[in-house]
Amino acid sequence: MDGRRYSIVLVEDNEGDTRLVDEMLVDTGLEHDLYWFKDAPSFERFFSEGGRADLVLIDLNVPGTSVHDLISTIKRRAGEVDAPIVAYTGSSSPEDMVRLREEGVERYLVKPMGLEEMEKTSAVLRELLLDEKVTADRS
Repeated sequence: MDGRRYSIVLVEDNEGDTRLVDEMLVDTGLEHDLYWFKDAPSFERFFSEGGRADLVLIDLNVPGTSVHDLISTIKRRAGEVDAPIVAYTGSSSPEDMVRLREEGVERYLVKPMGLEEMEKTSAVLRELLLDEKVTADRS
C-alpha cells in the first residue's frame, strides 16, 4: 500500500452502519482512522478543535440538524474541512441526489444491502481516498 494513514470522518447515528463503514474501509486495504460522530455538534467540534479528514461521510438523517445545514456549515469552514464530502444514505431518491450534488457533495452512496454492493462501495471509497478516477458512476 501507499504507507499513508487516512482520516475518515463519519456522521452517522446508527452503530451497525458505522461498523459496516469500518469494514468497507478495511476492505480498501488502506490504513485508516475512523472518527464517528452521532450528531452535528460533536462533528463540528472535532473540526473547530483542529481535527482533520481525508474523507467525510454523512448520513442524510443526522440528529440535531438537517444534512443540508451540515453541508452548508462544512462549506463555510472550508479552511478547516478540506476533504471530499460523501452522502452515505439508505435513500436512493433522485431529488436528494440532485440537491446534494448542487450543494457540493462529491458522491452519493446508497448504503449497501449485500456483499457485491459492499465491494463496490469499498472500491469507491478507495478511489476517493487515493484521488483516483472512478471508472463507473456508482452514485
